Amino acid sequence: MMTKSWPALQSCDNKVKRKEGVTSGLCALPDEILFSILSSFTMKEVARLSVVSHRWKYIWENFPRLHFEDSRAMERILESPKVISDERSNFVTWVSRVVDQHFGVAAIDELRIKFCLTRTYQSHVDKWAVFASEKQVKTLDLNFTSKFNLVNMESAHCTFPLKVASIKSSLISLCLRSVDVTDEFIGCLVCSCIFLEKLCVGNSKYLTNLRVSSSLQRLKHLEVTHCSHLKIIDISTPNLVSFTYYGRAIELHIRHASWLSKVAIGSREYNASISYAFDSLLQYSSQLEYLSLMIN
Repeated sequence: MMTKSWPALQSCDNKVKRKEGVTSGLCALPDEILFSILSSFTMKEVARLSVVSHRWKYIWENFPRLHFEDSRAMERILESPKVISDERSNFVTWVSRVVDQHFGVAAIDELRIKFCLTRTYQSHVDKWAVFASEKQVKTLDLNFTSKFNLVNMESAHCTFPLKVASIKSSLISLCLRSVDVTDEFIGCLVCSCIFLEKLCVGNSKYLTNLRVSSSLQRLKHLEVTHCSHLKIIDISTPNLVSFTYYGRAIELHIRHASWLSKVAIGSREYNASISYAFDSLLQYSSQLEYLSLMIN
């Protein structure tokens, strides 16, 4: 097992120089193995490696899993909200710089971005979404929810651009939290992303009707949370395994879900009823292995 030791990596580069092109140690490993090793590192740690040698710079520019999160910056914001503008600017600059440096022609497996961003940074989110589309990303996770936004009621969410709603046919997992999506976006998604297995939508103010048809044959996991204007969820997909909904009472239809085994339903509103879900779920009661009912 490799440990996070920068001197060891630097010595690897020195070995290459001493042996005039004959690689040894870590530098001799195939790209796929190096990618696997570095997957346990943070993005900033992987970035530091890029200055060690041309070999590591190539690995950095072609890294298939991009995870952006800065928990320390989030802590600083909670401790002193006046720094939020600078921290947001630094975070966005960091993500955009990495995106600009990523020259690899291969598809990206994962793109995850987690920070307390609002609509002020919409142009950057648009750019990242286009990047995800061009790189045929398989797992896309944008999470702009934070304790700061919840405590301070910052509600001006970014919107996922409709023009790149069809991220070709490569998308397997899509999670959008505190990112507004529309009914039209979901419609485009259902038509284009036929390999989608996981869909999560949270804190979207524009979504009113979420309809998932049998076009998404591979959809296994659906999670919808705290979408304040949502009225209807209509699911008709044969391979659904888990379903989660947290929010106000809605019209709920779940059809043909012969593999459904895990359900979570609830609301954080005081005295909110969850009886609306029972009629639709009753037909699956004999096959459920996990049922969670959250009542405030």
